Amino acid sequence: MAERGGTWNSDNRTGFGLYAFRGYRWSPAFSAGLGVGYEAHEYGFVPIQAEFSGLISRALAGKPARRAYALPLSWRMQVGYNLPGSRLIAGGEGNGQLRGSWLLHPSVGLFFPSLRGPAVELDFGYRIQRYFRNWRWEWGNYSYQDRIILKSLTLRLSVHL
Repeated sequence: MAERGGTWNSDNRTGFGLYAFRGYRWSPAFSAGLGVGYEAHEYGFVPIQAEFSGLISRALAGKPARRAYALPLSWRMQVGYNLPGSRLIAGGEGNGQLRGSWLLHPSVGLFFPSLRGPAVELDFGYRIQRYFRNWRWEWGNYSYQDRIILKSLTLRLSVHL
């Protein structure tokens, strides 16, 4: 097995993710739940995540915020594991094989409450995910492994049903 030297690469990338979460809200300041989703960027991933979230407006103001003049600030923390979705859905990556690893996604945003219908949340975060890519060539005994850490700024729109 050959070992590759580490390199640092900084590229802009865009991706799309779709997630579903189910949780319980203990108070306006804290809720917890579990979720699953699909992310499409360089490769496809199926993240399985635990999510912790809440509203922080009351903590910052020292008293309850009135909806008439303040939008509630929200926080969210997602912790989970990336499954290589391209292998699960499309059957593989040719000579390469993906192996998932951890992910971490803290974010803060604005929560737009609704008297009727779903509430909407717009947040800004920083997503860190790691995965491994193993490459093997059929005509020799040559293979290597890349350890990849993706760091992304995120802008997310959530609909709370």
